[in-house]
Amino acid sequence: PGMSGWDFLDQYRNLPPEIKTGTRIFMLSSSLYKDDIDKSSQYKEVTEYVIKPLSIEALREIERKYF
Repeated sequence: PGMSGWDFLDQYRNLPPEIKTGTRIFMLSSSLYKDDIDKSSQYKEVTEYVIKPLSIEALREIERKYF
């Protein structure tokens, strides 16, 4: 509460590397705006931008690609 996803990412960037090791961030958003998708790609911490609604197929694809 009180923090957007962008705010979270800005704060997350400041964490020590040892805390972030092994963590993957999947950004789940209802935004289809190219500006938001492009902005997410500027964060190396974001593994993938996923557009809502989240489906079983999307989860399976994430699992296949990253786990």
